[in-house]
Amino acid sequence: MSVKLVVPSLGTEATEGIVVEWLKAVGDAVQAGEPVVVVGTPKLNLEVEAPVAGILTEASAEIDEVVEVGAVLGMIDESAA
Repeated sequence: MSVKLVVPSLGTEATEGIVVEWLKAVGDAVQAGEPVVVVGTPKLNLEVEAPVAGILTEASAEIDEVVEVGAVLGMIDESAA
């Protein structure tokens, strides 16, 4: 089953951020709680963690792309864990 990797809350005022860096590439194995991608705002950079263990099968957002809170960044196939 595929699980969405989404932009979490970025604080009380921020509604969007910028994809700064992918720490994992499509095809890489990830563990639950492991940082996968960094999303930044003018005040902070936040490592977005994998919600489940599995394989990163899709990276929907490009580096320097503006993403809103709740937007899908990628997909993780947990059946491959």
